[in-house]
Amino acid sequence: MKVTVKFFGKHKEIVGIGRMNMEIEGGRSVEYLFEKICGRFPRLRETKNYTFVSVNNHYAPFTEILHDGDEVAFFPPVGGG
Repeated sequence: MKVTVKFFGKHKEIVGIGRMNMEIEGGRSVEYLFEKICGRFPRLRETKNYTFVSVNNHYAPFTEILHDGDEVAFFPPVGGG
Protein backbone atom coordinates (compact mmCIF):
# COMPACT_ATOMS: atom_id res chain seq x y z
CA MET A 1 0.00 0.00 0.00
CA LYS A 2 1.08 3.59 -0.51
CA VAL A 3 1.28 6.32 2.12
CA THR A 4 2.43 9.92 1.95
CA VAL A 5 4.87 11.00 4.65
CA LYS A 6 5.50 14.62 5.66
CA PHE A 7 8.33 15.93 7.83
CA PHE A 8 8.54 19.15 9.81
CA GLY A 9 11.17 20.93 11.90
CA LYS A 10 14.12 18.80 12.99
CA HIS A 11 12.66 15.81 11.17
CA LYS A 12 12.74 17.70 7.88
CA GLU A 13 16.33 18.81 8.57
CA ILE A 14 17.44 15.22 9.09
CA VAL A 15 15.61 13.74 6.11
CA GLY A 16 16.35 16.68 3.83
CA ILE A 17 12.89 16.80 2.25
CA GLY A 18 9.43 17.79 3.41
CA ARG A 19 7.48 15.01 1.74
CA MET A 20 7.92 11.50 0.40
CA ASN A 21 5.77 8.63 -0.80
CA MET A 22 6.40 5.18 0.59
CA GLU A 23 5.14 1.70 -0.01
CA ILE A 24 4.63 -0.57 2.98
CA GLU A 25 2.83 -3.83 3.63
CA GLY A 26 -0.83 -3.58 4.65
CA GLY A 27 -1.76 -3.73 8.32
CA ARG A 28 1.42 -1.99 9.49
CA SER A 29 1.63 0.68 12.19
CA VAL A 30 3.03 4.19 12.26
CA GLU A 31 5.92 2.79 14.32
CA TYR A 32 6.76 0.31 11.55
CA LEU A 33 6.78 3.16 9.04
CA PHE A 34 8.96 5.31 11.32
CA GLU A 35 11.47 2.47 11.77
CA LYS A 36 11.54 1.83 8.03
CA ILE A 37 12.35 5.51 7.43
CA CYS A 38 15.01 5.34 10.17
CA GLY A 39 16.66 2.58 8.15
CA ARG A 40 17.33 5.19 5.47
CA PHE A 41 17.95 8.09 7.85
CA PRO A 42 19.39 6.64 11.10
CA ARG A 43 19.68 10.04 12.83
CA LEU A 44 15.89 10.26 12.75
CA ARG A 45 15.74 7.58 15.44
CA GLU A 46 17.19 10.12 17.93
CA THR A 47 13.95 12.12 17.65
CA LYS A 48 11.50 9.32 18.49
CA ASN A 49 11.01 10.26 22.16
CA TYR A 50 9.74 13.71 21.24
CA THR A 51 8.07 13.02 17.90
CA PHE A 52 4.40 13.78 17.43
CA VAL A 53 2.45 12.01 14.71
CA SER A 54 -0.64 12.84 12.75
CA VAL A 55 -2.50 10.52 10.42
CA ASN A 56 -4.83 12.26 8.00
CA ASN A 57 -4.54 15.51 9.99
CA HIS A 58 -5.42 13.96 13.37
CA TYR A 59 -3.00 13.26 16.21
CA ALA A 60 -2.22 9.56 16.33
CA PRO A 61 -0.16 7.16 18.46
CA PHE A 62 2.73 5.14 17.06
CA THR A 63 0.46 2.10 17.36
CA GLU A 64 -2.04 3.47 14.81
CA ILE A 65 -2.58 1.03 11.94
CA LEU A 66 -2.14 2.62 8.53
CA HIS A 67 -4.29 2.22 5.44
CA ASP A 68 -3.69 2.73 1.75
CA GLY A 69 -3.61 6.42 0.87
CA ASP A 70 -3.02 7.68 4.43
CA GLU A 71 -1.02 10.86 5.00
CA VAL A 72 1.36 10.59 7.94
CA ALA A 73 3.21 13.58 9.39
CA PHE A 74 6.13 13.51 11.84
CA PHE A 75 6.89 16.69 13.74
CA PRO A 76 8.52 17.97 16.92
CA PRO A 77 6.60 19.55 19.80
CA VAL A 78 5.27 22.99 18.96
CA GLY A 79 5.56 25.73 21.52
CA GLY A 80 4.26 29.22 21.68
CA GLY A 81 1.88 31.38 23.43
